[in-house]
Amino acid sequence: MSCYEERRSEESSRIEMGRGMSRKQRRCGDKSFNLSTNQFADLHDEEFKALLTNGHKKEHSLWTTTETLFRYDNVTKIPASMDWRKRGVVTPIKDQGKCFVGLFQLCVATIEGLHQIITSELVPLSEQELVDFVKGESEGCYGDYVEDAFKFITKKGRIESETHYPYKGVNNTCKVKKETHGVAQIKGYKKVPSKSENALLKAVANQLVSVSVEARDSAFQFYSSGIFTGKCGTDTDHRVALASYGESGDGTKYWLAKNSWGTEWGEKGYIRIK
Repeated sequence: MSCYEERRSEESSRIEMGRGMSRKQRRCGDKSFNLSTNQFADLHDEEFKALLTNGHKKEHSLWTTTETLFRYDNVTKIPASMDWRKRGVVTPIKDQGKCFVGLFQLCVATIEGLHQIITSELVPLSEQELVDFVKGESEGCYGDYVEDAFKFITKKGRIESETHYPYKGVNNTCKVKKETHGVAQIKGYKKVPSKSENALLKAVANQLVSVSVEARDSAFQFYSSGIFTGKCGTDTDHRVALASYGESGDGTKYWLAKNSWGTEWGEKGYIRIK
């Protein structure tokens, strides 16, 4: 086969994927959510899955099994709905690009939100600092552990602002000394009790919460609007930040999650999940 024929074959394959996407849009017409083509439309299923799994590592067993006191356990007054965006707590949607650091970006989103709630100052923080300096078993753009990020920030005391340490989307830029210019501070981190939607509701009523999701399914990949009722698997490969919860006009309750795939994906970068 000639080079021209190989390129034509690949192009035909991509076109077929686009046609398949159109068929998926029609099939989801009677559901509560819609799909559309986006920046991932020219990727084969295996290519998209590889991007996710290269950038996401499973939590350490210590993280998943250690039980600690849940700080919102005694909360009794829970608003019927909460949207932290309307309260000025959520920074604009970011695009992680080809550096799959969704865990870092959405962990940063929770700290940005908590910092604003405490100080009334909304400051975009630097995930690039985490890409460059977080050690342990994390590998920057090639995969990261959420607990490594929280441990790094807790030990250092503060995290840089994005203005001072901007996102580059590559490993090891190391342009700034990690001892200086810290903006937001955390003293520790806690896990929301597993398999308890009520506990999660209490947490999101008080702050943004970073959660793991299974995003490899094509319905999640091409989600564009509506309340997502697709597959909710437990083989997680991506992380989002819950920024609100509420109820639609027809009475369907949902979580609103902030993603890190830019504003072209989903509802301007967000997804509503049943």
